Amino acid sequence: DYVPPDVLTQGVESTRGFLRAVALAQETLVLSLTGLNISVLSPSITDVTQLTSLRMDNNRIETLPPALYDMTNLTSLSLQDNKIDHIGTDLLKLTYLNHLNFS
Repeated sequence: DYVPPDVLTQGVESTRGFLRAVALAQETLVLSLTGLNISVLSPSITDVTQLTSLRMDNNRIETLPPALYDMTNLTSLSLQDNKIDHIGTDLLKLTYLNHLNFS
């Protein structure tokens, strides 16, 4: 799995926590990576296209990658307290999304 450099620089425990969360998400379909200082949604996150819930609060994400819009099973997406200043119409591709938090 690809670990974002932002997580690697935080040390072994953060890296292990990230990898555990991604591995568990493949079973539970829920991924929470809050407060890890992540600036980019990496492929290790967006490749889990069957996720139903993605929580990336309290990070440094500025833009949403096109791969996010392939995560069509998402029902909940929370990116609270990031640096996102624009949400494109591609978000409409997430037709099952019923909870969205960008505040």
